[in-house]
Amino acid sequence: MTHMEPQDEMIGPQPVEASKISAADAQRDHVRGSSLMVVGRMISMVINLGVHVASVQYLGETDYGVFAYALAISSLAASASLFGQDRALGRFLPLYDESGSYGKGQGAIAVAFATVFLLGSSIVAMIIGLHAVGFDITSDERAIATLLILIAVAPFTAIDTLFVSLFAVVAKPRAIFWRRHVLTPLLRLASVLGVIATAGSVERLAVFYLAAGVIGVALYAVMAVRAIRPLPLGARHQRVYPFGELYRFGGPMVSSDVAQALRATLVVIFLEALRSVDDVGAFRAVLPLAQLNAVAMQSFKLLYLPVAARMFGRDDNKSVADLYWQSAAWLAVGTFPIFVATFSFAEPLTRYVLGEEFVTSATSLAVLSFGYYVSSALGLNALTLKASGRVKLVVAVDTGTAILALGLNLVLISRYGALGAALATTGILLIQNLLVHLGLRRILDGLPFPSTHRKAYVWVACGAGILLAVQSLLNPPLIVSVAIGMATSLVVLMRNRDVLMLGDTFPELAKIPFLGKIIGATS
Repeated sequence: MTHMEPQDEMIGPQPVEASKISAADAQRDHVRGSSLMVVGRMISMVINLGVHVASVQYLGETDYGVFAYALAISSLAASASLFGQDRALGRFLPLYDESGSYGKGQGAIAVAFATVFLLGSSIVAMIIGLHAVGFDITSDERAIATLLILIAVAPFTAIDTLFVSLFAVVAKPRAIFWRRHVLTPLLRLASVLGVIATAGSVERLAVFYLAAGVIGVALYAVMAVRAIRPLPLGARHQRVYPFGELYRFGGPMVSSDVAQALRATLVVIFLEALRSVDDVGAFRAVLPLAQLNAVAMQSFKLLYLPVAARMFGRDDNKSVADLYWQSAAWLAVGTFPIFVATFSFAEPLTRYVLGEEFVTSATSLAVLSFGYYVSSALGLNALTLKASGRVKLVVAVDTGTAILALGLNLVLISRYGALGAALATTGILLIQNLLVHLGLRRILDGLPFPSTHRKAYVWVACGAGILLAVQSLLNPPLIVSVAIGMATSLVVLMRNRDVLMLGDTFPELAKIPFLGKIIGATS
């Protein structure tokens, strides 16, 4: 394959012939499908925010710290259970589909799901076994009891993620929309409301979360059978089980998954060990607000990997670069309103949403928001590397930043508590993105920054800076802050409508009077 670095091993099938869908059409369909995912994420964001606020206010700082601690350990176990099979399935299944290797595709699905189920079950059994012999990772009795319940959620969380990758490949964004962005948060909301209605404990909330995970996976399984059955992939084929390809690619991806989990999970562990569960609560209370800056990025990821994998399979690096920068522009501009709210207006947001008890965490929120927004605005660089099959570079960056994260968290948390955790998390996010982006430049012929896209980042930086200055110097009432934030976001959108190609991507919007004026200047 051309432009391939000699020291970077390419794992997977050889390039296939281009499909009937052009690169431009694939890029447009990706943005349209991802936009639906963003709408879904916005719906789930509202519901999950309600879940988060209700949980924090009902449980209080200490009990919420216990629940957050146990949930963080469960999330880490879910990441380890995946063994990179979600990434492997998202990369190889599109290649098998384009080359007509349907038997191999069926085998890949079977291998991925069996691997995740066995690993997840083994981790649950190990945690329970360690507790039985008196070895626990915390001395807090309530945290131990909650963890023993929530750890059982890990396999279901991992399988749920695997289903999302499967639906992304078979082009079923609506299934992901309803199942992941509507049903899952509603089940969690029902769990919290059930606990509040019955005056239940944090342990009961953990039980309800487990029940929600079981119900969600069962529904996903039914939807998957219905979605795949009409496709060529669902017909009878002689199965080939590509253990080697999936494990050689997915195995090293575990380091990436663990590195992602380290940013929140080990931070929580260090906070509890070096400070207190109160610091855990102070950090975890604002973390979901900061992570709203990754909402659009996570939505774009779902459909991005299969599209990029197909382009790499055709040896079309130019189309990959175009897809990358167009997605980055959408992420930078689309996430700007959330960045303004969580960074420029961090203090009033924290006071209004979480209450006076957590207002001291506003600085932590601003620091975390900066890191997550920059990660989104730089584009899907890590995912593009994974789509290319160059696993050595990904592993090297993730391993190095994971080691660095340990040191930064130990030093900063011991000295600054929750704020130190925020500084360490943001620092790792920035360093990892820089290293990954440099690696991506090697793969994609320098990945030149299109001049047409530069102004988007200039407008974003200027807008956020001006709003931060307004908030810091004038401290306007909340309604005024909301108004100027919305107005600035609209200006940023309109000044970059040509870069986003709004008219070409969503021509139907031109028929709506107000929206038609916004996108009217598009080519």
